[in-house]
Amino acid sequence: MTSIKEIYNRNADNYDDLHFNPNSAAEYVEKKRLNLILPYIDKGKDLKILDVACGSGTYLLKYKEAGALTFGADLTPNFTKICRNIGLYNIVCADYHFLPFKSNYFDMVLNINAIHYSKNPLKVLREINRITVENGILVFTYFNALNFRFFNLVRGRYIKESPVVMESRFFPFQMLKMFEDSGFEVINCFGINILPYRVNSKPRSKKILNICSEIEDNIKNTPLMHLFGEVFVILKKTNRR
Repeated sequence: MTSIKEIYNRNADNYDDLHFNPNSAAEYVEKKRLNLILPYIDKGKDLKILDVACGSGTYLLKYKEAGALTFGADLTPNFTKICRNIGLYNIVCADYHFLPFKSNYFDMVLNINAIHYSKNPLKVLREINRITVENGILVFTYFNALNFRFFNLVRGRYIKESPVVMESRFFPFQMLKMFEDSGFEVINCFGINILPYRVNSKPRSKKILNICSEIEDNIKNTPLMHLFGEVFVILKKTNRR
């Protein structure tokens, strides 16, 4: 089976083109994530920021422009090269289970759209906790097991053509337990993605995307968020375990 590292390394050069293809489900989700991250970018001036699984550096570049001291880590060598080519130089190629940074160093850490590839997400969260300062912030997303796509996954019909056999989905109670066990507390959370179809670069009806976006904006911070495809969480390091 092709590894995650191989897949992303092979597709790194086309990643942004696919994920920001106008009027696609992928662009829709990327914009929703970015809109939720923007308030924390505004607060990032003069802070030390790390993006774990930073990809092509979309978020880090905005943090750098806002005046933050930015660092990135990604498993994929080609992504680290892309980041450096756009002026993000503090980038390392690293596995998020073993981050090569000193303890209690970063004011804010991002881990966006990546935890579902780990077979030991609690270890990832504890490693992020280790490198975060006391009362530091973690901006985090996970795929939701309560969303209808999870049932397709269980039946073995989720993205059949994908070389990735299984991407982990999590129930809210699972994630809350892992947050607690890793020394984080939830500050706020939102739902992302109520689209009725897969997240890919295929063009979709702009009208349907706009309708979904308006509905989502009105219920993303209600209990219905736990039926969305993805959950966006703001956490604070407290180490009360």
